[in-house]
Amino acid sequence: MIKRFIHWTLGYSIAILLLGVGLLGMAAYSSYKASVGGKIPPETELIVQSGKVTEGREITVERRRRRSGGKTTRKYYELDLQPTNGEPIKLRVDFTVPRHVLEQVIDEDVTVKYDKNDDNTTYVIQSDGEDLVSYAKMAEISQLEADAEKASFTSSGSLGAAIVMILLGGGGLFLRRKLVTGDGSQDEDGNATGAVPPSEVKIGANVKDNPPAFDKEAAFQQPPEIPTNPHSKQEPKA
Repeated sequence: MIKRFIHWTLGYSIAILLLGVGLLGMAAYSSYKASVGGKIPPETELIVQSGKVTEGREITVERRRRRSGGKTTRKYYELDLQPTNGEPIKLRVDFTVPRHVLEQVIDEDVTVKYDKNDDNTTYVIQSDGEDLVSYAKMAEISQLEADAEKASFTSSGSLGAAIVMILLGGGGLFLRRKLVTGDGSQDEDGNATGAVPPSEVKIGANVKDNPPAFDKEAAFQQPPEIPTNPHSKQEPKA
């Protein structure tokens, strides 16, 4: 029972190990992301499109966590742009942009610059030649968010937790392997220590070639043999 409980507990070792490695991976990625300015594309690579904003809305996305039962919430703005020629385009605008700035472009002609590879995330909105949302401001916001993410994953607490998880997970896997396979020692016949070699009974062979089987009925029917003690006293005959 105890051994089964140990096996069940150590079964989570791989999950703990992967979680620790994942935390270190996030620390490395967040550091890289902060070093390249939040990993936003250069302004020259953005798609430039002119048209009329027909509608705008605030989007809230909630994701629930299965184990903890908690949830994460993310908000952003969405604008419907009708180009002069072509199909309507849904633009995503960061929630840090003031709401009143976007409200004044509804039913107005604008020129936007957006990244089609990132859900049409918009970095520039121009109206009448004026930058209502500028690339420089969005780059600054992206850098601040990347720096905050880096500080979270590279803190001493996060790194310490990752190292502890890796040590616990690796140690648990090692112990589990030892419990399953034993210590690997062998006896003189090449069998693992503690292992009982299998018995063998030949099929169709002569009975005398096989080890005799114990017959319980015959053993109980035969009277027990009482050894004769030559030094025991004999009762005198009457």
